[in-house]
Amino acid sequence: MADTEAAAPQRRRRQRNEAQGEETTQPAAEGAAAAPQRGAGGRRRGPRRARAAAPAADGAAPAAAPAAGAADAAPPAGKIVPTEIFVRNIQRNMTKESVTALFAADSVKNTRLVRRFGRLSAHITFNTEEGATAGIAAVDNQTVEGRVLHASLYRKLSRTRSKKAPADGAEAPAAAAAPAAAAPKKERKQRKPAAAPAAKREPREPAAPATPNPLSVWIGNLPTGSTEETVRAFFRAYGTITTIHLGANYAHVHLETAEGAAAAVTGLNGKKFGENEVKVEAARPRRPRRPAREPTNTNNLKVWVGRLQEGYDVNALSTLFAGALQIDQHDRYAYITFDTEANAQRAKDLNGQPILGMSTPASIGVARF
Repeated sequence: MADTEAAAPQRRRRQRNEAQGEETTQPAAEGAAAAPQRGAGGRRRGPRRARAAAPAADGAAPAAAPAAGAADAAPPAGKIVPTEIFVRNIQRNMTKESVTALFAADSVKNTRLVRRFGRLSAHITFNTEEGATAGIAAVDNQTVEGRVLHASLYRKLSRTRSKKAPADGAEAPAAAAAPAAAAPKKERKQRKPAAAPAAKREPREPAAPATPNPLSVWIGNLPTGSTEETVRAFFRAYGTITTIHLGANYAHVHLETAEGAAAAVTGLNGKKFGENEVKVEAARPRRPRRPAREPTNTNNLKVWVGRLQEGYDVNALSTLFAGALQIDQHDRYAYITFDTEANAQRAKDLNGQPILGMSTPASIGVARF
C-alpha cells in the first residue's frame, strides 16, 4: 500500500508529460516552425537547435552560396593606367629631354627612362587621358633616329596572387571537404660515413707579371664625345702618334718613341681633358688568347662580320664586299653569303681593319653555324 502511494505522484507526472507531448508535437507535424518546442519526453528544444534543423529539413545548402561570387572577387591580371604610356625600341643615345620633345608641349607631366640589357625604353606620364592618346598616335610605328618606336598604354601588373575559384558545378577539392589523411612518417635515412679528407693540392706557380708596352699609353676617364682629333691634340707635345684606338671613355695611344710615351705618362696624368680629370699610365699587354676553335659548319661561303657601328648602311656593306649574294643584318654584326670561296676569302682578309669609315677595326671570320 505504501509502495502504491509512493508511485502515484510519479505516475501522475508521467501522464501529465505525455499529455503535454501530444499537444506540442501536433502543431509541429502540421509544418509550424515555432520555437521553443517540447518533445515526447517533455524536454525543451531551444531556438538555436530549431534554426539549425530547419534548413536541413528543407534540403538547402547555404554553404555553397559564397562560392558563386568568388571568381568576381579575384583581382584583375593588370591595371591600365590611362594617363601613362610605354615607349620601347628607343635609340640608346637619346636623352630624357629629346624623348620629351617628341610630344606636344606642356602635355607631358613626367618622363622616366629605363635602360635594361642594353635597350632603352621610356614611361611618359601625361596630364590628361587625351594627351596620352595623342602621344601614342604621335610616336607609334614612327621612325626616330633610325629606330621604329612602339607605344601603348602602360599596364601596371598586380603583384598579389589570388586563388582561382572553382567553376560553377565543380566539386570542391577533397582536401577541403575532409581533412587529409596523415602522411606516414618517412623512415630516417642513415647517415653516410664521412669521406676521407682530400689530398691538398700543390700551390700553383705565380703568373709572371705583365710588362707594359714602352710605346703604348692608356688614358682613361675621357669625357663623352671625345674624338681621335681631340686625343691627338692632347698628346701633340710628346712626339709623333702612330695609332689611336678609341673606346667608350678611354683610349690607347701609340707613340713613336718610348721616351715620348714615358714623358706623356708623367706630364699628363691628372690633367684636365675638357671637364674631366684624366688618368694616364703605361698600357698593359693583352692576355694571350685561347686558340680559335674549329668551325662546326662546312659552308665556306658564309662569313660573319662583327664590331660594326649601330645603324650601319647595308648598301655600303654590299658595295664593299664583292660577290655578296645575301646579307643578314643584325644590331652590330651581319652574316654575308658569297657566290664563290675566293670572294669569301677576300672578305676574311680584311679582318682587323677599319671598314665603313669606322675608327675601330672590324672582326671578320667564318660563320660558326
